[in-house]
Order: sequence, then C-alpha cells, then structure tokens
Amino acid sequence: MIKRVSTLALGLVALTLCGCGGSSGNSVSSKPEVLFLNASADAPNLTFRLDDGNFATNLAYLGTPGALREIDFRSPAVDGWDVSLHLATTGAEIDRAAIVFNQFTENIVVAHGVQNFGAEPLKRLRFSTFTIDRSRPNGNRAKLIIFHAAEREAGLDTAQITFKTPGDNALFSASPISAGQSTVLNTDSGNLTFEARNTGTQGNFTTGSQTLAPGGVYLVLIAGLENDPTRPISINFFQLPSTL
Repeated sequence: MIKRVSTLALGLVALTLCGCGGSSGNSVSSKPEVLFLNASADAPNLTFRLDDGNFATNLAYLGTPGALREIDFRSPAVDGWDVSLHLATTGAEIDRAAIVFNQFTENIVVAHGVQNFGAEPLKRLRFSTFTIDRSRPNGNRAKLIIFHAAEREAGLDTAQITFKTPGDNALFSASPISAGQSTVLNTDSGNLTFEARNTGTQGNFTTGSQTLAPGGVYLVLIAGLENDPTRPISINFFQLPSTL
C-alpha cells in the first residue's frame, strides 16, 4: 500500500499556550494532541496505530470520543508519525499515511467512507485529519466544528453538504463541505435545528436538533450512508471541553 504524506497546517498557537489543553491539564505543553473517531458507514470496529503500535483500539461507529491525548512531536525530517487504520477484528490494514502533527495543535483523525465500495473507489474507507481550535466563542455563542463523513448510495457521487438552519434564508449557514473535509460555524446557544442539505439543491439528506450550551464547543459529524436502513445519514453532536 502506498503511504500518503501530510503536514497539517499550524493554526492558532494560542489555544495550547493558555495551558488549558485537553490532556495536558494545567501545564503548558508544546506536544500535539490527537483524537481518533470511527465514522464509517459500513465498517466494523476499527483500530488506529501509530508507528504500527496500537493507539486507539476497537472504535465503534460514532462511539463517544474520549479525551484528546498527547503524543510526541515528530518533525517533517522524519516524516512525522506513521498513522495506519486497521480492522479491529483481523488487523487487516485499510489505509496508511505519514502525518506531521505540529506542536501546539489539537487534531482530529476520522475514519470515513465505506468498506464495501464496489466500483466507486472515491468512496473507499480511509481516514482524514484536521486541526481544531477549542477556544471558547464570545458571549452566549456556540462553536460547531463540522466534518462531512457521509456517503451517497451506490451509483451516486457523494455531494457537498451545506450545514444550516432551516429555510432558504437560513439564520446560520456554513460554507459547503466536501466529503472528508471540515468547516467551522458559530451560532447562538439554545435549542437549534439544523439541515444537512445537498449543496445547490432543495434536498436535505437529514435534519437534527441540539441544545447548545453558551460558550460550548462541539464536534459535529455528518455521517452515514444514504437510504441505508441501519446507518442512515445523521447529524451527531459531541461536546468538547473548551479553552479560554
């Protein structure tokens, strides 16, 4: 299997300098932090390895994420960390990439796509990685970090999703998100309903509601397989600890 190489953009150093990082407690640490998730629509439990050693094991579909965990910084000179995705039951390797997790960053790694992709390799099971900022939004606002992990049914290309409140003149609307990509949307707190709309159309893949806490930071996974009876497309909210 060909190994992908990726260096994550260094962003918002202040989020860790404040000393409020997820697993670093009250001490200031330059080490990157990572959180692994399984958002694959048809895969069994999955395991992530770092340099071929088990790190996040037996992850169930949309299982509640644990805390961000510190790892050592590995520079581009050594190609960073060798990250690989495996079936938890057999250990079979699904995907692999060399990733540089920069210092002072917090990173999400999400398995998504379908194991049984047939003649549609663009939908294959793989993982994507992105850097987040857990700083508390101003006032009574809430911050939503949205990731597109959904797939369309067989024969249809997976479209961009626009995450928004209902209606054509939405109160809150994020920029369109391609599969395997993320965006951020700040909203009011309180109980809000959202649509995952097929961008450029009037069709919604799904809707969902959530009571958002003032100052809350949420990871929002749009995951599932279109028209699947067991894992249909859904909007899933996970509250993350915020930093000052």
